[in-house]
Amino acid sequence: MTSYSLEPAETLSPAAMTVLRRIYEEGFPPHQRVGFAAVTVRREPGELALALVGDGRPCGFAMLRPLMSTSWIYLRYFVVDESQRGQGLGGLLWEQLTVRLRDAGFTLLVWDVEDPHEPDSEPAAAALRLRRIRFYQRHGASLLPVTGYRAPHAAPESSGWSPMLLMTAPLSGRAAPPDSGWARAIVEAVYRFRWQLDPEQFPVFSLHAGDPARRPPTRGVKRAEGPDVVVEYELADAVARIYLNRPHRLNAVVPELAAGLAESIARAGRDGARVIVLAGRGRAFCSGHDLKQEVPPETVLATRRRVEQIQEVTRAIRRFPGPVIAAVHGYALGAGCEFALGCDLVVAAGDAQFGFPEVSVGLSVTGGISRLLPLLVGPVRAKEMLLLGDRFGADRALELGLVNRVAAAGQHEQAAAELAARLRDQSPLALALAKQALDRGAECALEEAMAAEVDFAALTVAPAAAGDER
Repeated sequence: MTSYSLEPAETLSPAAMTVLRRIYEEGFPPHQRVGFAAVTVRREPGELALALVGDGRPCGFAMLRPLMSTSWIYLRYFVVDESQRGQGLGGLLWEQLTVRLRDAGFTLLVWDVEDPHEPDSEPAAAALRLRRIRFYQRHGASLLPVTGYRAPHAAPESSGWSPMLLMTAPLSGRAAPPDSGWARAIVEAVYRFRWQLDPEQFPVFSLHAGDPARRPPTRGVKRAEGPDVVVEYELADAVARIYLNRPHRLNAVVPELAAGLAESIARAGRDGARVIVLAGRGRAFCSGHDLKQEVPPETVLATRRRVEQIQEVTRAIRRFPGPVIAAVHGYALGAGCEFALGCDLVVAAGDAQFGFPEVSVGLSVTGGISRLLPLLVGPVRAKEMLLLGDRFGADRALELGLVNRVAAAGQHEQAAAELAARLRDQSPLALALAKQALDRGAECALEEAMAAEVDFAALTVAPAAAGDER
């Protein structure tokens, strides 16, 4: 696996600097960038120019300016090699950059982004702007609750101010006091230390109420992502990335999540994706059914429908013609473990924890796992896992044949992306036929197993089961 490091630009060889310049100039149109020398060899004192280097070759670039009298730092440029998009380099660059800044004592990262709902935005440009915002939000950033922030254009032919949005990402727990004065201080620091403006020159801006991570209007941009969407969907270079997006609940399963996941997998097929990578936001892949979700008592019919909806995820994975890769970190428990093991390939982070706690909380297994798990580990081992509900780590999962790769903690999505890139370049027909041939042997019995799961799940809410709990 390629090893990556973040290196000061001034330490690169002339050949590597040539590559870095290409990455920079391909990543930004002329009106959004200054000359390459101005952000590298002739940058101002205190500014940082950093290159993400893999196997001795630059593949990403970040350039930053400290906001002088604060412990905050402004991100001027952030870009990865256009020819290597879709391989997780953006996330890798972000991770190494934020760790470096935190270690250097900075408490907040600040930058501006183009507004996706500007009236004159073309749909493609608006979608690209929104996708960039979502990338940052996935890595813990928020939109600052500011209206009217504007940035001066650097291009000579431009005049006036360009409407922008400001984003922030905390680098320490001290970065975000919950008061409006903090937001105002950030904007003023950007104007003063990024743009070198006197207070009298600041454009008029105002703070607005509401969640700083609000979703900006998209004016017709087709989307399936955002803080109020429990499953996010992206498509780039024929690889669909689907994210479980309830990080505050460790991506625990609610009906909307199961439905959104099945629909996103089906959408990937409609969009012509060749490979799917399924991952989770926040600290876990999926912690199972949300036992804290307040729901009215279920009838037997409602339970049957809920379980069939979860099973539709398994069916959608099997219907998708290409490989579906689960990128698992943190908890993969209960239905979350079933989602992962229902995929064609599983990449687990070293911190992943698997398990089937359903019996211990009075539930029944779902997702076809009553058939799939014995196929993977044998009936004796499957009974042990389901009846005892013990958790086990990534290395044990690898020994049992439940996962294909174990990556270092935090590198699971990168490892899955590399696997997806290899699969994407294979013959789509050959991949589809191989997948069908391997699945067909199990599918005849699988439907029978899932029908039984529905019956057993219904029994857990029947009157007899309630009496047993007492």
